[in-house]
Order: sequence, then structure tokens, then C-alpha cells
Amino acid sequence: VLDFILGMIIAESEKLFGNNRFYKNKNTGYFYIVIINICFILWFTSAFGGNGITRSGIIAFFLVFSVVRIERIFSPSFPKIITIIGESSYSLYLIHIPVKEFADYYGNYFSFIPKQGTLALFIASISLSITLSVLIFNLIEKPINRFGHRLANKILPTRN
Repeated sequence: VLDFILGMIIAESEKLFGNNRFYKNKNTGYFYIVIINICFILWFTSAFGGNGITRSGIIAFFLVFSVVRIERIFSPSFPKIITIIGESSYSLYLIHIPVKEFADYYGNYFSFIPKQGTLALFIASISLSITLSVLIFNLIEKPINRFGHRLANKILPTRN
């Protein structure tokens, strides 16, 4: 829940300050690149290991905040795969912990699953999480959203 609140803080700060001159300054954008590098260093060294906002959640907050700001400042174009992953981000949020737990628990029982704590296991877990999240998004989340929109339009038809 607290991780979700951090995401809301990012969204609200964009609404409030998104067009602020300081906030859109390219020099500020370079500062965000430094923040992203620091976040990756902290993440890969497990300086804030574990789950929750006082651990890896705070790294994720600064990482997402900085990426959002860089996108607004520099307006980069993204490959289609990044857009697909972004669309399925909620599904990715839901599935990544079960995939990690599955890989950690069952990794030793299957010879084709890399052993616990290796870079190969990390990459395999990320790949499986992304694949499952895209499938869940397209096969479950999108149809439910379409159904919800149709139902809402029947209950509360739009007025002209």
C-alpha cells in the first residue's frame, strides 16, 4: 500500500510541478541521470535489500521519479517493447513477487532453472515476469477493462 502511495506522490508532483521552469530544465535532467545511476548502484549492491518503502521501495521511488522527469525533460522516443511493458506494468507489479518466490523455492529442483542468487536466475526471473505480465494484461486485464467500460456505459450513458 505504501509503495502505491509513493507512486501517487510521483503522479501528483507531475500535476503540480510538471510545467515548472526549474522542473523542466535540462540541467535538472542531468541531475536525474545521476540519481538513476545512484539508484542502480544501491540496488545492485543490495544496500537497501528487502521489500517495502524503507528498503528497495525508496530506491524504486527515486528511480521511477527520475525516469518520469527525464521523459518529460528530454522527450525521448521509446521502442514499442518498452511501451508494451509499460502498459502491462500493473500486471508486472502483481506477478513479479510470485515469480521470484517460485524461482527461489523451486530453482534447485529443476536442472534448467539457474541456481538461487545467480545473475542468470535474476535475468530468467525478469524475463518470465515480463512475459507473464504481458500475457495477463492482454488475456485478463484488457478484457475486464473493456467489460467494465461497457457496463459503465450501460449504467451511466454519456450525455450529449
